[in-house]
Amino acid sequence: MSSRSTIPSAAVNHSPVVVFNDVRKTFAQQQVLRGLSFELQRGEISFIIGRSGEGKSVTIKHIIGVLHPDSGEIFVNGEKLTHAPETKWIEARRNMGLLFQDGALFDSMSVGENVAFPIREFEKLTPKELTQRVDSLLELVGLPGYGNAKVPDLSIGQRKRVGLARALALNPSILLYDEPTTGMDPLISELIDSLIIEMQQKIPGLSSVVISHDIQSVLRLADRIFFLHEGKMYATGRPVDFTTSTDPVIRQFITGSLHGPLGKPIA
Repeated sequence: MSSRSTIPSAAVNHSPVVVFNDVRKTFAQQQVLRGLSFELQRGEISFIIGRSGEGKSVTIKHIIGVLHPDSGEIFVNGEKLTHAPETKWIEARRNMGLLFQDGALFDSMSVGENVAFPIREFEKLTPKELTQRVDSLLELVGLPGYGNAKVPDLSIGQRKRVGLARALALNPSILLYDEPTTGMDPLISELIDSLIIEMQQKIPGLSSVVISHDIQSVLRLADRIFFLHEGKMYATGRPVDFTTSTDPVIRQFITGSLHGPLGKPIA
């Protein structure tokens, strides 16, 4: 079977925000990325999907420079960063925001202090300017007036919003979501989906990259879907390309069937 599906290519913008060219990564004896190549288009919501262990999180870690490839090339915002020094990666990360699964908030800090944390690290603002920036970010994510609130007192949905405000603190051009709805009930998942769309509408030119197992969210939100399989980019396309595909691998993954070329999941 071909390692590339027959899903047609969608219209491509002229300025990809992230490019992987034949990226390979091996841990000990396990080859995770086996010549991964793709382009994430600027201003789109891109979903990276695939079975567990296929390299989705490893891919995100390469985008932010936490991991580096054994071979291949990585470009972010037009800059080749494959073997760049850490100072170059630090500069590149200022243009990226990352929303972790659990929000990764500091319980000992107030909401405002959590949001202000990356701003204090990278920018020199007066106390008044910092307060204004934090208030603006909290308003952006629907939590006006929450600056003095304590993190342990927040609901799960509110924690996600605070984490999103902090991810947006440095005005990134790329926003990465790592399994944002994993373990969430349907109402919280719906809330997070709405936040992803809302941020895309409110921030011109924002490029959102989402790792997810939630097929309903993928098909509802994605401008473009990237399907990882066996360490390579098996297929890319619009949601309609996936829902109408006759490729047996894609059909099994999208429908969640236990029968097909992917076999049964490991319990």
